[in-house]
This record gives sequence, C-alpha cells and structure tokens, in this order.
Amino acid sequence: TISMGGSSECSIVSVMISKEDGDALAELRGASPSQDLQVSIALSKSDPSFNVRNVAAFSSQGPCRDGRLKPDILAPGASIWSASSDGRPYTFQCNESDSNPDRALLKMSGTSMATPIAAGSAALVRQYFREKHHTFADTKWMGAAGFEASSAVLRAVLLNGAVPLTGRYGSKGPHLAPPPNHIQGHGKLELTTSIVVPPSGLWEGSDIMVAVIDGLNQPPGSDTDTARVTEGEIRRHCVSVSSSSLPLKITLAWTDPPAATYAERALINDLDLVVVSEGGDLLYGNGLLNGTEDEGEWRDSINNNEQV
Repeated sequence: TISMGGSSECSIVSVMISKEDGDALAELRGASPSQDLQVSIALSKSDPSFNVRNVAAFSSQGPCRDGRLKPDILAPGASIWSASSDGRPYTFQCNESDSNPDRALLKMSGTSMATPIAAGSAALVRQYFREKHHTFADTKWMGAAGFEASSAVLRAVLLNGAVPLTGRYGSKGPHLAPPPNHIQGHGKLELTTSIVVPPSGLWEGSDIMVAVIDGLNQPPGSDTDTARVTEGEIRRHCVSVSSSSLPLKITLAWTDPPAATYAERALINDLDLVVVSEGGDLLYGNGLLNGTEDEGEWRDSINNNEQV
C-alpha cells in the first residue's frame, strides 16, 4: 500500500511498472542478492518504415489529371489504435466481451485513420475562432468577437501551419523533397504551428503569430470584406516583419465551384498570390513547387491553394 500526502506535499513524479513485473524482478533479485541483476531481451524488433519523418509507403500520391497538387496535407494514418465495432449497427457497442476485452480496440492504417484526425483538427480550429480564442492571434481584421470561419479559412490555417516531412517515401523509397509537392502536399498537419494558444497573456511564450482574413461569413462593408475580389481586381495587404529569426508564411485558399465533367482544367476562379518584398522582389504562390530554387515569374493557374 502506498500512502500519499496532501497535494502540497507531493512534488515528485512517480514512475512505476506493473505489479507482475515488479514481483518477477524481486524474485530474480532474491535469487542472487550479491550479484548484479541481468535481464536478457528475447526479441528485439525495429521497423525502419515506422518513422514520423517518413511518408507511409501506401500513401496516395498526386498529381490530379490536370496537374493539380494533391494531397493537400498529410495526417497520421499508420498503425493507429481505434475502437473496434462488433459489426452490428443496432447494438451501438464496441467489439468487446468479458472473455476478450482487448477486442474493443483495433490497430488500422489508411485514410480511415488519417481522415478523422484531419477532420477533428479542422473542428478544433473552427472552435478556436468561434469561441474567441483567436484573440491570441492578430485581431486587426477580426476584432475581438468570435466568428464562424469559412471552410477556405480552415483549410488555409491548416496548410499554413503544416510542417515538412524530411524522411523517405516508405522505408526504402526516395528522400522527400521540400513541400509543396505531390507526395506530401504542403506537409504534415500540425496544430501547434497552425494556431496560437500562449500559456499566459497575449503573445507571452508564443513563437508564432497568426493573422487571418476571411472574405466569407462577414457583413459587407466590414474590415474583413477587403478579402472579397471581383474579376480583374487586386487586393493589397501590408505585413510588417520585425524579426528574421522566424519564417513568414502566407497562404491563400478559396472554395472553387466544380468544373464541367472532363474539363481539361478543373480551376474556375484563378486567383494569384504575389508577395512583394521591401526591396521589390516578387514571390509567387506555389513558386517553390517541388522545392525548386528558380521561381521565375511562374503563376499558378491550376490550384486553389497558394502559399509563399
């Protein structure tokens, strides 16, 4: 029996093993009290493909038929533990019984595992803006009130915060090129670099800053209405970068209507993201597609997500 003191007295983290393992070690220790205790491992196995920096070998690749960048983003989907259904829709029960309780869980891989993680992350970002947690972010355009973020904004936030995978495609495949590309899209989904939730106070302890402009779900004439564009129109937004220690990422995303069946190009509304530096240098959205250094004046005319 372990007797614990009050909360103010307990300041040491307790790390324990199971009682069965402890009894086994105690028995070994009692058998040779004067000698060093040696425990041999009967089996050691490593899986080089199970690496958080790798893309799973079964992960689908792009591009689409018209050359569009797919996938947009990657989410964990290899060897994920989840609930195991009993296969009967009317019981609402996991596949568990008194004789075999372990069957309540099942390890699976694929889009069935990755998609719920991406969907849940998008739901958390929506809640983040709806419940005014975005007051930790830049509120110049959004103000202090919560708002209903459009699907394009949710996509832009997740793509903007995605981090590059630097391993391989599978365990023996080619090394991954920097995103964006047709293997990892814009990178791996990562909420900690997509939204800002400082530990205390505005910006205190935070390494990132997020500014959002949503052209939908906003009343006409508001500050956020400046994200709306008409044909041939140009919208300009100035961004001040006060430090070179962290990268600046800008993502433009919009929801495009479906094209005609078998259209050569699926994109209907062709918007362009162009970033102009203080020195006059031009950076075009997706100009670093596949990590190429020579951007030139290439404008993306097929994707509805653009990033610099």
